[in-house]
Amino acid sequence: MPPASLVINATGMGKDLPGSPITGQGLFPIGGIAWELNYRGELGFLHQALAQREARQVRVEDGWLYFLHGWTQVIAEVLKVRIDEAMLQRLAAIAGAICARKPSRAAGSTLTVT
Repeated sequence: MPPASLVINATGMGKDLPGSPITGQGLFPIGGIAWELNYRGELGFLHQALAQREARQVRVEDGWLYFLHGWTQVIAEVLKVRIDEAMLQRLAAIAGAICARKPSRAAGSTLTVT
């Protein structure tokens, strides 16, 4: 793919099915974005992207952050509460501790309220 391309795993592979939609020899585009939409499972695509992050200057986006953001928006709507940036970060830290997520997953990723 051309440099700076966006590559998204929206297949369910790595979550519902083992593996990744790209082979082990696949290269992410230099200066591109690799977005793993899955938030649980083996997450092969995410791990492939993280392995190439420095060498190919890939920005890696983790589906876990978007999962949390989506659910906090639902909670805010249903309970009629406002979840600000500080609360979102606190909920993300609590959820991350409960789910025993690997620290390397979220490295370099941020979660903000918009």
